[in-house]
Amino acid sequence: SGTYYEVTPSQISSGNNDGSISIYHIDLYSNKYKLLSQKEKAHNETILYLNAKPETNQLISCSTDESFKLWRILNFTEFILEGVFIGHQGAVIQALFINECQVVSCSWNDTTIRIWNCLDFQCESIFKQNIKQQIFPFFFRRIYQKKWNYCSLQ
Repeated sequence: SGTYYEVTPSQISSGNNDGSISIYHIDLYSNKYKLLSQKEKAHNETILYLNAKPETNQLISCSTDESFKLWRILNFTEFILEGVFIGHQGAVIQALFINECQVVSCSWNDTTIRIWNCLDFQCESIFKQNIKQQIFPFFFRRIYQKKWNYCSLQ
């Protein structure tokens, strides 16, 4: 069991409870799938969320180990770790690409939304939200859908 994310219409990625990531090819006609690759110990704990950026062959994995990681996937078979983002005080429940060099992430435990630089893997901004943990993911998604204008927040 774990989380699934579509990489392309015929490939999905799976984040697993053991901290591994798997990529599967799905035959759209027969609904059969085949394991293309697997990254063991991608994280030390359960992977909660995956987000792919197919045009750059990148994948973000979020975990209960208080980190999220940026991977480059070559030919759907080889995982190359590009960077580790550390700073949340609790499980990272979601991370999304804002643009080519920035990622936004959130954590339930510290109820923060953070903007990260994908080139040096450093946190650029922290926004503390004083809202209940149960609605925090919805708040985060709503901000992202409104095309979070990072420049206006500085």
